[in-house]
Amino acid sequence: MGWETLRGHRPQIEMFRRSLASGRLSHAYLLSGPEGIGKRRFALTLTQALLCRVPREDAVAPCGACVDCRQVLSGGHPDLFVLERAADRDAILIEQMVGTREERGRAGLCYHIHLAPARADRKVAIIDDAHKMNVEAANAFLKTLEEPPPDAVLFLISSQPESLLPTIRSRCQHVRFAPLAAADVAALCTELQWVASPQDAAEIAELAEGSMQMARQLCRPELRRLREELFEALSRPDWRPLQLANRVVETLEELAGSNAEQRVFAVWVLRFCGQFFRLRIRAALEAAGGADGAAPSGVTMQGLERMGRAVERIAESEEHLALFTPIRLCFESLFGDLAAIRQGRAA
Repeated sequence: MGWETLRGHRPQIEMFRRSLASGRLSHAYLLSGPEGIGKRRFALTLTQALLCRVPREDAVAPCGACVDCRQVLSGGHPDLFVLERAADRDAILIEQMVGTREERGRAGLCYHIHLAPARADRKVAIIDDAHKMNVEAANAFLKTLEEPPPDAVLFLISSQPESLLPTIRSRCQHVRFAPLAAADVAALCTELQWVASPQDAAEIAELAEGSMQMARQLCRPELRRLREELFEALSRPDWRPLQLANRVVETLEELAGSNAEQRVFAVWVLRFCGQFFRLRIRAALEAAGGADGAAPSGVTMQGLERMGRAVERIAESEEHLALFTPIRLCFESLFGDLAAIRQGRAA
């Protein structure tokens, strides 16, 4: 794994290249940005560069082949400590920072980061989803940030930096990451063989908002089938709002058990609906063939206005979901209004 395989984030790479070249590396960095854009991979690649002992002209580029580089990826490097929320827990706990009561002060990240490096010339710690530290863990970690070891570098990764204690944020150099470009998401979907065709990859990338995590979810067969059913239903002149709402709710219940998870997938359904109408609008405008101010062939300006209103109504439904409107009510109301808009009735 090296920078050449990482999509995007070139400004951030250059920033760390300059820092290493000048010898001005901070003791703590907050790497923030949306989920699924490669922040953890960025931190691991940078850690390889920091712990790699092979002589290189570019200090920010790891060799990728030495024992240090390999152990960083495997999680076995003695000078790297990676901390993340346990799979069966909702938060990062104080025990992960300073050990259990029996081991207090002799285990955990805060203990290991103060040990002398075993092999490299520095220690590195990575905290993934740092915003999930509970109050006790955050306060314990804050003490390490206030008195950091001179030979240590800390990377905090977060998609919700505003949820971190202000005192933690203020003691880190904040490095912000942007979503991936749609072209990069599409290319990665194809390379990883998540999709059957470049067209599928492009459609997923359009919805994924620059996140590979979102793209992976969109590749789920059940969600893809629901999208196809929605497109087919919305294309018919006689689709039935309540029947379509029932089908959507049934599929959401199959996809996820909890209401919170169902709401996540419900947002995708709304985005599918929005994509359907946006694609219709785009196709209609492209069919215009450059006519100045004229309605596209086969489509009236009134028809375009209705499709635009449909997109607006779908956006309103996203707001309703965010306000915890019952999922079934949300879709019954939406599809009823979309049918009214299609027929030229006020919605």
